[in-house]
Amino acid sequence: MHFPIILNNYPRHHQDSSEIAVIHNDYLTMLWIEVIDPMERMRISVSDINHLIETHHGSLMLDPQHSIKSLFEFPDDAFYCAQHIVTCLDRDLVHPRMVLLSDDIDQKEVEKFCRSAADYCNTISISCCKRGIYTSSKTFALLLNEGLTGNYLERHVQVFSLEDEHFLLQVVSCIKDNYSLAGFNVNELASDVLMSRSQLYKKTRKITGRTPGHLIREIRLYRALQLLDTSQEQIAQIAFETGFNSPSYFAKVFEKRFHLLPSDYIGLSHH
Repeated sequence: MHFPIILNNYPRHHQDSSEIAVIHNDYLTMLWIEVIDPMERMRISVSDINHLIETHHGSLMLDPQHSIKSLFEFPDDAFYCAQHIVTCLDRDLVHPRMVLLSDDIDQKEVEKFCRSAADYCNTISISCCKRGIYTSSKTFALLLNEGLTGNYLERHVQVFSLEDEHFLLQVVSCIKDNYSLAGFNVNELASDVLMSRSQLYKKTRKITGRTPGHLIREIRLYRALQLLDTSQEQIAQIAFETGFNSPSYFAKVFEKRFHLLPSDYIGLSHH
């Protein structure tokens, strides 16, 4: 399964949310922290978060801008660490996700992970965790065997079928290959994935809760954010490189998404 890839491109329930994902496979648990809101990124102390990871027996991993990844031997350590990290962030912006990666995971491991996930949700407010556990259809069957009620699973578990996963990866890959082209739009995307516009819209909405147009715009804006952080290019050049027709339109969309202009963001990030 490719859940890390899906999570990295999955449209967020709250556009300015801070993602805290606990991802578990047969052997290790990954804690993935991504702070989206530019002002929140300026406020937090990365060194404090890194210290919390080390305190809870996690190992830091090198990673690109905006993400902090760490590995833990035991899920409990990752969840305890996540609980403490939430206190460093604006709780109103935190969107937690919990992922079971392996279809061959032991039932005892499933039970332990779900118990830790439930404790974690109760600690940081269960209302934040609606549909916050992501898994495959096969692992979902294991969850049913562990005695979790259908009502609980319906409220808290998002199931990805293999077909859903392949579809979303195909869509994301197509957008990443073409987002720099100003003419690339929903019609082009539908043609590339061999679907009608209406079919693409319905399936994307069903899996992600967002429209194809929203997904294209999110990937363009996220790439623009990375370039504003790492390159010396002018804002106008970044706008065109990420598929926007004009710098003024780019600034308008950027401000609506992040609540500040690209020029203001550069000033903050270089402060």
